[in-house]
Amino acid sequence: MSPVTIDFKLLPANEDNITNQWVIDHLVKLVVLPRFSNYQHLVGKKQLHTQHDDVKKLVADVKQLHKDIRDTLSTRWSKHLAAENRKKEHNYAQPNTERLYTDADNITKACLKTRQGEGLVDYIQRVVPFLLVPTKNQSNRLVWVEPAIDEICSRYDFQLGDSGRMRNNFIDGIAQRLFSDIYAQKLNRALKKYFNAKFYYAQIPEGGKKVRVGSETFHYTILKDVKEGLAENNTDAKNDLVRSVKVLYRAGHSEEAIVGLVKSECKTQVCR
Repeated sequence: MSPVTIDFKLLPANEDNITNQWVIDHLVKLVVLPRFSNYQHLVGKKQLHTQHDDVKKLVADVKQLHKDIRDTLSTRWSKHLAAENRKKEHNYAQPNTERLYTDADNITKACLKTRQGEGLVDYIQRVVPFLLVPTKNQSNRLVWVEPAIDEICSRYDFQLGDSGRMRNNFIDGIAQRLFSDIYAQKLNRALKKYFNAKFYYAQIPEGGKKVRVGSETFHYTILKDVKEGLAENNTDAKNDLVRSVKVLYRAGHSEEAIVGLVKSECKTQVCR
C-alpha cells in the first residue's frame, strides 16, 4: 500500500499556532495522515467545540508530531555541521585534545570565535557560508532538510503533495523558523563583540559596505559607539540652532530678541 499524500502546508512553522480552533479548522486535512486517522469520526460533527475532549487530545498529538519533526531536523542539522566540520578549512576542535566537535552547539561556538589576525571581512567570509547560508537560503537548506523529509515521510507513512519538496513545504518551514533567525542573531552578537559591526543578509542598509561571500554579495555596517553617537547628535543640534538664528536674523529679529527667545525656551525646558 502506497503512502498517503498530504497537504504540503499541513502544519504551521510555529507550534504556538496549533490551537484547539486551528485543529478544528484543519481537521479534514489532518485526519488524512495515518497517525491521526482515529479522529476521523470528528469530521462533519455538528457544533464541534474547542473544549471537546477529542479535540484536546488531537491538539496534543499534533503538537507531539511537531516536536518529533523539530527533533529530527535538529539531529540532521547537527549531522550536516559535523560533516562540514571535517573539511580542512573548518576543523573546529577541542582545544586540549584537538578532537573535532561533532555537535551543533560546540561547532557553532567554535566557529563564531575569531581567529588570530582575522579581519572583519575574513570573519564574515568564513562564518556566513558555514552557519547562515545553510539556514537562510532554501536551496542550501534543502541539502540537510531533504534527508529529514525522507525520514519523517517514511516514519509516518505519507508523502508531500506534488512539487511540495521544491516549494516551501511545512517541514522546511519549521526548519527555517527553528534556525535561520537564531543563527543570524548569534552572528550579529559575535560581530558586535569582536568588530562592533552588523551583518545584513537581505536588507541593503544606508551607508552599508559590500562583502562578497562566494557568488553572493551581502552588506555590513560599522556600529557607532555611544559617545560617537552623542557627539554627532550634539553637532546636528548646534547646526540646527545656527540655521534657526540666521533665519530669525534675516527676518528682522534683533540680537536681543533672539537671545531672549533662546533664554525663554531654556527656562521652559528646565521647568519641564
